Amino acid sequence: MKPTKNKNYCMGCHRPKMLFETQKKADNFIRYNAEEIMEETGVAPVRSYYCVFCGGWHITSNPSLESAENLNRRDRKIIGRIENVARTKEEEKKHRAEISTLLYQFPKVMICKDFDKAKSILNECYRHFKAIEAYNPCAPHTLRIRGELQQAREYLAECEKGGNYYSEEIKRYMKKYAADEKVQKVGATFLEVVNNRDLLIQNDNREEVMEIRAMCMEKLAELPKSEYKTLRSLFLKALDLILHERNVRKKNSPKCYEIDQRAIEQANAYRKYRTTLLAAIENVERIGQCFELGDITTCRHLLNETDKMLTDLGFEDNNTNLVKASLNEWAEKLANMAA
Repeated sequence: MKPTKNKNYCMGCHRPKMLFETQKKADNFIRYNAEEIMEETGVAPVRSYYCVFCGGWHITSNPSLESAENLNRRDRKIIGRIENVARTKEEEKKHRAEISTLLYQFPKVMICKDFDKAKSILNECYRHFKAIEAYNPCAPHTLRIRGELQQAREYLAECEKGGNYYSEEIKRYMKKYAADEKVQKVGATFLEVVNNRDLLIQNDNREEVMEIRAMCMEKLAELPKSEYKTLRSLFLKALDLILHERNVRKKNSPKCYEIDQRAIEQANAYRKYRTTLLAAIENVERIGQCFELGDITTCRHLLNETDKMLTDLGFEDNNTNLVKASLNEWAEKLANMAA
């Protein structure tokens, strides 16, 4: 009879073959079925052999032992390559695990501003990455790790430059585009954010931080991408670095990082300044609206209230001076009406 059952696909032969658990079972099949198979097909199995791929015994009609040995050598080489691939994958897995562990430590070290330790961590990561890249440079996980390491390296480089780097760069571009009103307006906004980067990083009020980010993006939209590509990139990098460092600190919060009382007071002062300034600007707008409606009493009340707000704030800059100048103009206008 021609074999129809107990077939298994053999990687060595690249086709289905009968598989027996022991040599005895394979030889018994030949003994009891060879003649019938010969009558049906004209070819009959003559010997059994062990298959390293299938882990069992096959039967064959090829009587040549020399041919069998050549096939065995071929199979051993293939098995060797498969084992090597499996070993390589296991080694690669270990390297990826090491990189994952090191990158977990990286943000904690960065928060402590231990840049030497951060460099050491990245160097160790790249040592493991070279081994991974040698295995399969175009694999998705290889490309992902490369991107993560590149991002970490850029982050370290920017942190080493210090907070003054972006401040000086923005000033340089504002000087370069001195006649461009758009650049001056957007640059002033981002310069204020960069100069207060530590306060934003330490600010626990997420809504307030997102509000500042939204304001920055709104201002940035005023600069066309085609004309101000480099400048927009600078502004975005400055803002992204601040937000990224804030997120890293919030997630890790190591013991070595402590917000001192002075920083907290500065953050509270900035919050008070911002709130007061926005309220004062809103009052100036309301004074104008009430004046148009002829409500002089409310105008005077808002004028006195806003003046007291700015006095209690006890802080002067270009923004507060502009609001005070507007108040003086309204005070003079109201005084002339009374006269």
